[in-house]
Amino acid sequence: MGKIQIRYMTVLLVLLLVCLVAFSCRPTIVQSEDSSYRDRQAVPQEASVDKGDEIDDPGTDDQEIESEEIAQEPEEEVPGYLTIYEGLHITGTPVEVDIDDYRLVVKGNVKRQIELSFEEVKALESISIYSELNCPGFFIDKGNWTGIPLKTILDLAGVKDGASEVSFISIDESYQKQIPVEEAFGEGMLVAYEFEDKEFSKYHGFPLRLVADQKAGSYWVKWLGIIEVT
Repeated sequence: MGKIQIRYMTVLLVLLLVCLVAFSCRPTIVQSEDSSYRDRQAVPQEASVDKGDEIDDPGTDDQEIESEEIAQEPEEEVPGYLTIYEGLHITGTPVEVDIDDYRLVVKGNVKRQIELSFEEVKALESISIYSELNCPGFFIDKGNWTGIPLKTILDLAGVKDGASEVSFISIDESYQKQIPVEEAFGEGMLVAYEFEDKEFSKYHGFPLRLVADQKAGSYWVKWLGIIEVT
């Protein structure tokens, strides 16, 4: 083999060794299961929100309050004058009464002034009578009235000798009627609290009204607050 050929072979061997060294030094990339998991974990995820941790809408409370205001009960419809309500005709202007503070006062020419609560009045011995409430030229209301004989209440106060009249005055003192003492002790005079077994509504004189049998309806004082003997 000549020198030239030896040199040529030497160069080839050197190049071959260089290629082998270069190939053996190339980095090997291996993606393991763990690295794949780490890669996946590195991807940003949308934060999950527990329903219990949701932020309230600041306008919700106001909306609920507005809804409650809208849901308020409608105002009571007031029956018209002379219309029939609970079996009786409507007359007069209703008087608002705080029943806890209410007292029926009997005063004037009596031995003792008395003040009775609504419950104390109803605790007295009551009777029921059939009577006609007659407002001449307008209407007649017929039915059963329940209450305390006026005589019973006058006897509790003790009417003095010489008394001549008994006045019946509404709670707000806007209306009153008088009758002779003798008539006040007569039959058919009742401090009533029920009509047909039902307490009067505010339109019919709650809590008490006078029943004056055989007398015109103007004597049947509603919203009775004071009985005054003179």
